[in-house]
Amino acid sequence: MSAIALRATIALAGSLAAMPFAHGAENACGSRVVEIVRKAYPGAKALPENMFEMDGKTLTVPEADSGDDPQAVLCRTWPARPGLMLVGVPLMGKPPEEGMHEGDLDILVLDSASLDVKHRHRLDGMMDDDAIFIEELAFDTAFYQLAPGNVAFGLRRMMRGSSGPNPYNNAGLWLFAIEGQQLKPVLENLVVAKFGGEWDTNCNGEFEDLNRTLTMVPAKSPMADIVVSDTLIHRLTEKTAEDCRKTEKATTAKHRLRFKDGAYVVPQALQGF
Repeated sequence: MSAIALRATIALAGSLAAMPFAHGAENACGSRVVEIVRKAYPGAKALPENMFEMDGKTLTVPEADSGDDPQAVLCRTWPARPGLMLVGVPLMGKPPEEGMHEGDLDILVLDSASLDVKHRHRLDGMMDDDAIFIEELAFDTAFYQLAPGNVAFGLRRMMRGSSGPNPYNNAGLWLFAIEGQQLKPVLENLVVAKFGGEWDTNCNGEFEDLNRTLTMVPAKSPMADIVVSDTLIHRLTEKTAEDCRKTEKATTAKHRLRFKDGAYVVPQALQGF
């Protein structure tokens, strides 16, 4: 394999890790986003450049036909409950220095017709980043059935590093469920994809590409267990006299997450940062 082909392979591996989270085009805010902001934050003050200010934090209205700004309001209809809309509102503070961000994330569940806020939950510090930056947020509306009549929805946060010699990205998953009048996180920061490694930017290097899938499994307790299936590919690239040689080895593993004290217990080894 040539050095050029190797670079393409590394780029592809990073892209594959990111593919399940590329939902920017599915942003359902549309022309109602300002109305959504006014309903959810009646005291917000309009600012230039599609922004609002509230309690010392700013929120950004997405530009038309654009889902590329991870710090802009994100909306999606919830297929499991089509009368409801899911909204993510990054509330950004003033960055302490260039290249860093500080902010929280409000998760809102709205009535799709009236846009009235039915439920909300704030994730403090969810939008903080620096050298490892937030590349994308996306709602995950796979059918996460916790129990009969109780379906959760997900939020995925894609983070990426900016180092060429040390490529890195990961995607973390949060799940939320409505319990009575409250919206609660029932799973937090489970890494569902990760790619990283180190190389000399020419050939020699070592990389790991991890992908996880989740399966809801009925359990003896009222809430389902979550079986997490890992596929880890370890790649080694070495310069030879003729070419750049690549070898790889795949391993698999399974983990069972159980519901305890109101949430699924995620082992430290499966968590992001």
